[in-house]
Amino acid sequence: LTLIQEPANLALLLGLLIGALNLGKTLIPEIVLQALERLAACTTPMILFFVGISLKPKTLQLRKILLILLVRSAVGFWFSAAVLILFKPDTLAEMLLAVVFPQSGCSLWPLLYASQINMLDQEQHRRTHPTFDTEFALGLLTTSIPISIGVNLIIFSNSEFFILPSHLGLVGCILLLLFSIAKGINRESGIGNRESGIGKRESGRENRE
Repeated sequence: LTLIQEPANLALLLGLLIGALNLGKTLIPEIVLQALERLAACTTPMILFFVGISLKPKTLQLRKILLILLVRSAVGFWFSAAVLILFKPDTLAEMLLAVVFPQSGCSLWPLLYASQINMLDQEQHRRTHPTFDTEFALGLLTTSIPISIGVNLIIFSNSEFFILPSHLGLVGCILLLLFSIAKGINRESGIGNRESGIGKRESGRENRE
């Protein structure tokens, strides 16, 4: 209930209500609508700027984030293939929308909710450890935006290829294969690092003896 009472959520619900009832032009003056449109155009760059300055590159778990985005993209292509098979869109624009929408960057809303929940936990339950890792979520959000832009540019540049469900399924399988290879390399490197650490500790014991 506290999250619903947030100003951003109340504004969103009010806007949805006005839009559903088609009361925008009757309730809101034209000059106010124009001001809101200009404010909305300025809001996105401001949010991206805030996300950029809040990111801490030293604590960014880039390898883990890229693996998550790789799986997300693969599942997105499979989902798009299923949508094209089940609903059979008529126009090219509808087909491309079904393909690029799952490849969009991560939303800012879950990060805002996670931050709010962490604040509530600290204030009400006196928790020292936060419920959500907002730094990791911020890194995931920031990294997903440029990758999403690049993937969508590739899709729009090769629209005839990406509107076929078989091609989308193939791309999803390739991405999942790349994820499996990268995961195996990370596992082997982790085992090697642990073995080298054990070897260093054993050599140190021998030197002391």
